[in-house]
Amino acid sequence: AFAAGLLDNRPSATLGAASLANNADFLPVHEAFKLNLVQADAQTIKLRFVATDGYYLYRHRFQFHTEPADITLGTPNIPKGEAKHDEFFGDVEVYHGVLDIELPRKDPRAFTLLVGYQGCADKGLCYPPETARLSIDGEGVANTPATGEHGW
Repeated sequence: AFAAGLLDNRPSATLGAASLANNADFLPVHEAFKLNLVQADAQTIKLRFVATDGYYLYRHRFQFHTEPADITLGTPNIPKGEAKHDEFFGDVEVYHGVLDIELPRKDPRAFTLLVGYQGCADKGLCYPPETARLSIDGEGVANTPATGEHGW
């Protein structure tokens, strides 16, 4: 029965191994694309994406949402990308290397920023769309007196 069980599993096992072998050339999505929160003050939230060599991000796949949803952000300031003719999306803008995105901030409350993005490897693997969650601290009202450093 043991041997028969092994044989039964063979097609799916080989299939799994084959797709894993192909993916061994590619990094996990969070290593291919690193997202950092560089700055979050009362006016601006600055994000930095770093695409590893050989990987790129799509401009048109960036999405920014807030939780709670009633916190609004200004229009994201995304630099111009490189023009690329893409087999999946046609003519697009893409980013290799470091990309800084600024989001104007209008609401001082703390919230969660949801950053949607999608990228590909130059070798042809496209990752499914990803969503990263970043906790953004609240900002006090500007004219509040600062408390003493020693806390008394």
